[in-house]
Amino acid sequence: MARELTEAIKDGTLLPGEEVPTIGDIAQAHGVSVGTAHRAFAQLKQAGLIKVPRPAGRRTQQPREEAGVSSWDGRRWHSYRLGT
Repeated sequence: MARELTEAIKDGTLLPGEEVPTIGDIAQAHGVSVGTAHRAFAQLKQAGLIKVPRPAGRRTQQPREEAGVSSWDGRRWHSYRLGT
């Protein structure tokens, strides 16, 4: 896998700045575990062929009423139901 991706990068199939397939997609396409695909990506990163930008992070959204809501008091999480 790492060799195939290296060749795709070096021959221009994958251009600089282009998004590479996800670890899950690579694992599924090659019939290997996610751990194996992760190791291949680690090799590419170490070789300087890919970079892993910081994650964009998660954003909150308006909770659905049926979902419980949790709050943090500085020591532990407290869960409660909306409307109670």
